[in-house]
Formats: sequence, C-alpha cells, structure tokens
Amino acid sequence: QPGKTAPNIVVRDTSNNPVALKTLTGKKVLICFWAGWNAKSRQDNRKLVKLYPGFRKKNLEVFGVSLDESEIVWKGAVKLDQLPGIQGCDLMGLNSDVMKDYNLTDQIPYYYIVDEERIILFRDKDFNKIINHLEKIF
Repeated sequence: QPGKTAPNIVVRDTSNNPVALKTLTGKKVLICFWAGWNAKSRQDNRKLVKLYPGFRKKNLEVFGVSLDESEIVWKGAVKLDQLPGIQGCDLMGLNSDVMKDYNLTDQIPYYYIVDEERIILFRDKDFNKIINHLEKIF
C-alpha cells in the first residue's frame, strides 16, 4: 500500500548475478512487474525504453522484475526490447514470492513507484497513469 515500505526484492540479472531493490536506496525507483510472454508488458516496454533517458536524468531508476518461467523467453525479451535499468527474474513465474510480497494478481504488467527510502508512493497497472504520476513528482 502507498505509504508503506516496499519489500526488498532479490532476483538474478541476465548475467545470473543477484540484484536487490534495497541497493537502490537513495534513488526513486520505478518497479516494473512484467513478463516476456505478456503482450501488454511488451507494449509498455516500448514506451519505457523511450522515456528512460529522461528518467535517468531525474535520478529515477528502473527495476524490472520478470515473471517468466522460461529463461529463454525472459532474456530474449530483455534483449529484443532493449530494456534499460536493472532487469531480473527468479524464473518462478506467477508462483514467485514477489507476487505474494507485492499483493499482485496475475494481472501484469504492474508498476510501483517508490521513493529514496523505498516508501511506496503510487502503484497501478496502467502505465499511462504511472507516467502521469511521475510527471507530478518531477
């Protein structure tokens, strides 16, 4: 819920190194829950790629969490979509603990905006609403 601290997320990046949300303390973060097999996620990814340079200039980082089960599908989507920021996956799909930690249903993509102390500012499944909220913050 907004106002609460976002649970830490630890997943593996495309090089199989662990990445954790808590390492981004001090930056505003857009957490993107998505999947390579999900058409809406892939559409939103294209929008995200275009907006990312402006986000970076404003000290906003992207932390993508794929809810794929297939490493090939996940890594292929990251590469094909040229996704920016930190991209990770635990290959547990919709059974990932992250789903429970963030009270997600199977409706993806889903987005959270957190502040420099990992306090949840806003969340929504509509990427356009997320962008509008980010514009208000910055």
